[in-house]
Amino acid sequence: MADTQVDSTVSTYNRASGLWGPYWSDESTGVIVYIDSDQYASFARTTDKGVTWSFGNDIKIGTCRVLVAWYDKETPGDSGTLVHVAYFEGINGGNTLHYRTIDVSDGS
Repeated sequence: MADTQVDSTVSTYNRASGLWGPYWSDESTGVIVYIDSDQYASFARTTDKGVTWSFGNDIKIGTCRVLVAWYDKETPGDSGTLVHVAYFEGINGGNTLHYRTIDVSDGS
């Protein structure tokens, strides 16, 4: 299988916290969480095993300095499909910590 570009706008601002995943709910459906080049917290989703990705799904529009993610299935015994995302909004956001979930199975 050839490499597939998901999104060319992933941030290079903070490489240590700029990309998380992919997280798969089944063999076809997955998400990647990242900071894009506008420094927005975003995610991309696929439903065809990674052949194509819907990117630019903004989690937060605004300056995101640090982003971390944890998938339910990374916890032993948990079979959920939520990705838990925490991100630090700096400068314009008043240095605020935010939390949100993304359901891998349906993109909500």
